[in-house]
Amino acid sequence: MEVFHPKGACAEPEPTSKLVDSSAVNFSTVMHAMDDLAAERDESEIYLRTGLDGIQLNQLKVIATDCLDLLDGITKDLQIRRSIWGAGNGTSPSKATTLVTRLQEFCNFKVSQHMAGLVERLTEMTRPTREVQEAIQVWLLIKADGLLDMSDPFIAKPLLTLLQQCGTAASNVVIRIGCKNPGDPHAVAVAKSTMSTVNVLSTCQSVFREMPRVDFVKERTGIPCAYVLLTGGKFGLNERVPPAALSMSGLHTLMLMAAIWSGYCAIVGEEDAK
Repeated sequence: MEVFHPKGACAEPEPTSKLVDSSAVNFSTVMHAMDDLAAERDESEIYLRTGLDGIQLNQLKVIATDCLDLLDGITKDLQIRRSIWGAGNGTSPSKATTLVTRLQEFCNFKVSQHMAGLVERLTEMTRPTREVQEAIQVWLLIKADGLLDMSDPFIAKPLLTLLQQCGTAASNVVIRIGCKNPGDPHAVAVAKSTMSTVNVLSTCQSVFREMPRVDFVKERTGIPCAYVLLTGGKFGLNERVPPAALSMSGLHTLMLMAAIWSGYCAIVGEEDAK
């Protein structure tokens, strides 16, 4: 699987502008910087709060825009061609405003307890592992608004596996399958017997080591035929989960931060190799 890798290809920066070792910019640093940008803090304050300099923060902003463009479907090519070291090494006011607004959509920077294991795993790393990079790539492909598209469960597996390894249990997972008439037992039986449903359920069961909760819901145009939601509450596998208990914002925020960090580490690694 191709790993997300923002590809900068431009003029060599001045020596004073060379990025420092990527280990100095860890996951927590990226998360705090993006949180501060979303809160519209002054950049001079962000430098003091995070230890970043102007070049580093600008680079993170460029990569964040790349990631958000991928999610929005603006950029289809994973090898993104853009000028990193543009005039003034800065971001235009219009792009800066756009980035702030877009980051504010990922407002759950105070991540809920059920995502604590993922936060801990990412914070412990000096660089993203191959498994995390693959999970990022999967997330960029299957994030669909507030859910995870399970139309192809084999593509989704690396992300589900990372979640399981970080403490997400079957009881935290809700699988929803589209059905023509979820109130009709025969229609549900037909939907349950399709090969696509069987693949989704078997993949999730193998990853989480028991079958997560499965809901058959009315098919809707524009909604994947199968998708996954997460809940932080403690519900039995047969209990109904109220809509208020279903939350994906914490996962999406963490994966966006991981994608930005991974992109930064990849580019700094290239600079170090020159």
